[in-house]
This record gives sequence, structure tokens and C-alpha cells, in this order.
Amino acid sequence: MTYISHEIPRCLIDEHQDFISDYQFVLLHKILEDKDYAEMVCEFANNGEFTYLDNSCFELGESLDNDILYEWFQRIEPEYVVLPDVLGDYRRTLQRSIEFADKYPDAIPNGMPVIQGSTPDEMIDCYNEFINYSDKWGIIGIPFVYRWVDKDPTLQANERIKLLERMDRECIDRRFKHHLLGTWQAREFAHYRDYNWVHSVDTSNPVMAALDGTPYAGIHGLTQKPRSTFDSVYEMKEEDINMDLLYYNVDTFKQIVDGKFPERKYPEDLDYFKYFTYSGPYG
Repeated sequence: MTYISHEIPRCLIDEHQDFISDYQFVLLHKILEDKDYAEMVCEFANNGEFTYLDNSCFELGESLDNDILYEWFQRIEPEYVVLPDVLGDYRRTLQRSIEFADKYPDAIPNGMPVIQGSTPDEMIDCYNEFINYSDKWGIIGIPFVYRWVDKDPTLQANERIKLLERMDRECIDRRFKHHLLGTWQAREFAHYRDYNWVHSVDTSNPVMAALDGTPYAGIHGLTQKPRSTFDSVYEMKEEDINMDLLYYNVDTFKQIVDGKFPERKYPEDLDYFKYFTYSGPYG
């Protein structure tokens, strides 16, 4: 089973988080920007909600300060904390992640180093460097943005499919869990059904599509990247959200990840309470 978390507007976190996601994926820059978000995050974590703390590298291009990340690691006590990384930069990612681990070794069992690089070979080298550094990592992260190909969603999705196929053949250490940071297209997961080392994924894709008014379709979900971003819809009000479509997309994404590839159409198959197959809290 692959556990899924969806980034959602703030107005939905309190009442809908447990029904939309298997765990909460927390963004550090939003904690620092929004006191209410920080309080909700802490309350969920204190009540035993399984939590991943992200360093906001994807949103900002580079992780926030190491000491700030560690401060919130201590305050939230997440199951996993995404170690500092730099998009597409193999050497700076290694430098920042290892500096963090050297300074805060108590975080290593909860640490998620993220492989980065400007070529597939660098990604593999980065993975091997992290494996050689420690056998105590909690989980290892694999991003979904690759600098050596165009940003077209299909090309990006194909690139991760190829990368994971190569990693599965050459270097995957099955002692570790692995997390997929984001996704361009749900169809990726048709290729990962036999990868029992893929433990979890976070994404805003089906939710942002719903907020654009776009339903997921068939085994592909979407072929184009949604226009909306988490930051652009963060303040959105619940009365402005089509919750039927949101739940429809979230459940269709889950079905695709689980290998069921539903042949559905929206709005004919709209009854999300019938289709919604929430698996219960992260276990």
C-alpha cells in the first residue's frame, strides 16, 4: 500500500484532512507565514496525526535555514523531516543535508534525505552517497522535477518512470522506505505497482485540478499540469470549492495509485461517498 497526502486549502484542514489524506504533509514556509496554520499543524501532531515536515524546497527553490527546520522538527516531532536540499543541485544538496545530519544526529532516524542532480547519473550518485553516509535514515525522498528535460508534464513523468526503473535495477536499498515528492501525472503509478519500496507520495495534483474545475479521467487522471498552486489557493473559502469534484478527484487518484485504474466519468459517477475508499489513518 502507498500512503497518500494531499496539500489542501487552509479552510479544509480542520474538518477534511483525515478524509482526504492518510497523513499530514506540513510545509515549513507556511508554518512561518501563518500562525493559525502552525497551530493546526501542532495540534494534529500532538493528537497523534502521522506527520511529514517538509523543508519547502520545491516552493522556494532551496530549503529554509537548517536551524529553523530543526526547531520545528523538535516542536512538531514528526515521523519524518525532509532534510535540506537544493533543486537540481547534487553537490549543494549533499552538503546541506550532511551538515544538518552532522549537527543534529538525533534527527537521522526521522530524516528524509532527498536525491537531487542535473543528470540521471548524478541522481544515482546522490542516492548512493546518502546510503553510504548512514543506514539509519527513516525514509529517502525522490523528487518529481528534473532539470535535464523540458517542464512538459508528460516528459517529466516519463523521466521519473525511467529513473525509478533504473534505480530498481541498479541501486535501490530495500532496507529503506522511499517517498515520492509530488507527481505530474497519476499514470506514473501504473509503472510502480511492483515497487514495494515506494512507501508514500504527497501531491496537490488532484486537489488543484478540482479547484480549476477539472475532473480526473480514466487511468491518466490529468495530462496537463493544473493552473492552481497551493500558495494561490491557500486562502480559498470552502463555499467557493466544489467539494464533490474535489473528493471525486482525490478518490480517483487513490484508485489509480492502488492499481485499480477506474473507468469513471464526471459527473455521471459523482457519488463520492459511494466511491470514496479512505483507508484509515496512516499505519
